[in-house]
Order: sequence, then structure tokens, then C-alpha cells
Amino acid sequence: MNTLTIIQLTALGLLIAVEAIVSYVYSLPVYEKRDTATSISIGILSAIVVFSTTGFFLGFLYFLSQYAWLSIQPSILSWLALFFICDFSYYLIHLISHKVRFLWASHMLHHSSHKLNYTTVFRGPVVYLSFRLIFWIPMVLIGFPPAMIIVTDTIIQLYTVFTHTTTIGRLGFLELIFNTPAHHRLHHASNPEYIDRNFAGMLIIWDRMFGTLVHETSKPVFGLDQTRGVYNPVRLILHEWRAMARDFHSAPGVRRKIRAVFGKPGD
Repeated sequence: MNTLTIIQLTALGLLIAVEAIVSYVYSLPVYEKRDTATSISIGILSAIVVFSTTGFFLGFLYFLSQYAWLSIQPSILSWLALFFICDFSYYLIHLISHKVRFLWASHMLHHSSHKLNYTTVFRGPVVYLSFRLIFWIPMVLIGFPPAMIIVTDTIIQLYTVFTHTTTIGRLGFLELIFNTPAHHRLHHASNPEYIDRNFAGMLIIWDRMFGTLVHETSKPVFGLDQTRGVYNPVRLILHEWRAMARDFHSAPGVRRKIRAVFGKPGD
């Protein structure tokens, strides 16, 4: 898995370089020094966590594989089936991360920047692997080999990196099937009409099927009000966790305490 992480970082580095050159040549306000430095700092912290925990998660998946109901072998059909399963699970965990405060406490970091560029990808949840494990476990128990799951998920993750930019315009008929920068930049917008929309990983068909797709009708405004002007990476990582802890402590009664942790963000 660490090799796949290195591949992701290499691809991301190339995209950042190209985007930075394009933004410089055309004088586009894509990058801001403090924002970029913060994103990179968060990325370093996240990489430390990922590299130090991948062994545990991979070992756990292989341990579970001995209890699999089936023994699915790699083939064109099994790879294709797993791709759709992984991509749909990406959509679900992404949607749930916006609906359940406990998950939003980590995911909000990804929405904290008031710029949208390829360095925004560094602001991924520091505990990302533990979230994905929720959906990987059923896949392993069905009978998909852990290596197949990790590779498929990594391909989807690599694709989503490409969607984090404002320098790429509309992509025509491809937007009928695939998630594109035109779709995903609206997901990062704080405009009321764009909030909790466009959750797709690689395929936009899930948003179409479940009514979460939106198209651009006004210029997107990026970032969260509560993180505006905050560039300390540790403060950003802990921001919603601290707010959730305060609300839990002050909430009267068990029901409201549960709601403070597992209710919808902002309620």
C-alpha cells in the first residue's frame, strides 16, 4: 500500500506543477502562499499517519479474508464488479461524511481551504483509512482479495485528485458519466445551492441516480466560514473535534449528547 501511496503523491506532484505553471502564465488567482503552505503541512501530517498505520489495516484485511464466504479470483468481470462496488462505496462514505458530525469532524478539513487547487488534496482526513475500512470489510468477507480492493480504491483516489482544480473547464459528454472538475468544484463551494452536492468518486452516475447532482448556476465560493483566516494546520485538524466535544459536554441529556456527536453537522 505504501508503494501505491508514493504513486499517488508522484501523480499529485506533477498535477500541482502543471497547474502552478498554468496559473502563473495566465495570471490566475489559484494559489496563495499561506494556504498552500498549510495544505502541504497537513499533507505531511497525514502521510505520517498513513505510512505508520497501513501495515495494521492491511494485516487486518488479510486476517478477515480467511473468513470470506467466497473465493473471488481476479478476472475482467471481478475487477469490473469491484470497481463499481468501490466507487459506490466512495459515494456513500463521502455522503455520510457530510451527514454525520462524527465523520464530518475529520472530513471538514478537506473543505477548509478558501482556494481550490491540487494542494487541496493534501487536506484529506488524517484518519481516512479507518473510514474506508467500514466498507472494505464487507468486500473482504464477500470474497474479494484485499490487494484487489486496495488497488481499485487507489485508482479511484488517483482519479479524484484530477477533479480538484478550477483551471479545467467543462468536458462535454464525459460529464454525463464521469465526475469532472466542473462537478467537483461545486462540491467544495459554500454557496447554499451547492452544499452537500456532487459526492461522486469517479462516476457521476451515483449523484444522478440519488438526486445529489447539481450544475453550476453561480460562481462558486470555496471554504468554510469557521476556517476563514485559519492557517495553523493543527487548529484546522482539531477544529470540529473541539467544537463537538464542547457541544457534547454542554448538551443536556443523553439524547442531545448523542445528537451532538452523531447528528447532522450544524444542527
